[in-house]
Amino acid sequence: MARVWMDQGGTFTDVVRVSDDGVMRIEKVLSQTACLTELADGAADVRRGTTAATNALLEGTTPPVLLITNAGFEDLPWIGDGRRPSLFERNIQRARPLCDAVLGVGGRVGADGRLVAPLDVDEAALRAHREAGITAVAVVFIHGPLNPNAERKVGELCETIGFESISLGHRVAPSRGFLARLQTTLADAALSPLLPRAPGLYMRSDGGLSTAEEWTGAQSILSGPAGGVVGTAAIAEAAGLDMAFGLDMGGTSTDVCRVAGGVTRRDHIDIAGMRLRVPSLSLETVSAGGGSILSLPDGVMAVGPTSAGALPGPAAYGRGGPATLTDAEAVLGRLPEFPHVCGPDRDSPLDVDAAAAAINDLRTGLALEDAAQGFKAVAAETAA
Repeated sequence: MARVWMDQGGTFTDVVRVSDDGVMRIEKVLSQTACLTELADGAADVRRGTTAATNALLEGTTPPVLLITNAGFEDLPWIGDGRRPSLFERNIQRARPLCDAVLGVGGRVGADGRLVAPLDVDEAALRAHREAGITAVAVVFIHGPLNPNAERKVGELCETIGFESISLGHRVAPSRGFLARLQTTLADAALSPLLPRAPGLYMRSDGGLSTAEEWTGAQSILSGPAGGVVGTAAIAEAAGLDMAFGLDMGGTSTDVCRVAGGVTRRDHIDIAGMRLRVPSLSLETVSAGGGSILSLPDGVMAVGPTSAGALPGPAAYGRGGPATLTDAEAVLGRLPEFPHVCGPDRDSPLDVDAAAAAINDLRTGLALEDAAQGFKAVAAETAA
């Protein structure tokens, strides 16, 4: 039986199939039209990585989440811990919290794990949030890991009411530090509904593997990029190199890693302005991929963080998409052998004229090639 490795990005899904006799076949399909089960048809061993979670965090496209926490701490996702992301920046733009609604719960768990005051959940408010369309919930209490029953009981109530995705703080991040545990649980709740669930093994952020049933949103944040780190380490070892850098530029993000005698792991992930308490491989990811949308806010060139994805995709795909970094590359003649996946029937070459028109419509005041080169310089600076 064949073995299949699959990397599902925001724009393309790459498939490597190796038959029993060692013959390798590589496919590249648009992610929004890809059927993961069909791509793995007939394979005995299927291993997948995906940037679905990475892209959702970088682009801010996660589904609505209800946070249930201690009364009096409802505003903690907005307050944070007071640290400034940039010490000398006068206009701080903080990341949007991953919760769209918060429900404060009365009661308290003591520092020794005892229930000091009984929980008091407003079931009517809980039902109102569900009826408003929220299907994902994160339950995080102070000292939650010392008394898991408190979070567990609220989780059971949420399940009874009809919430579909329920993340409990003591399961997701049973560590010290309430804010980090809260943010990590929110990420788990926001990302779990987005994950593909086709049969097979899925790469976690720490480079390990989980089944489709086991893996969760918090584990998936760097799933796709982690594959690049593992691959960089394997290539460096095969080449006899003591140290190597890896650059993995996809449709939505660019990921960079450094390996020295194998991969390096850490106990957290810094992404989208948050520190998440999740074991991961050491790498950096930024929103500067081929599908990152070009814009001119306040007359200044910008690349990303939003992406055109696979549909409509960049303007050069011929499906009415916006100007992207891929379009800048296209008008500069740097994509001569791009696969024929463009046009309405997804069988045409890049439409360079559409790319040029989209960049000209931004009205940068520069010649076409100068504008394209300028956006490329912005993306390079972001990645650097």
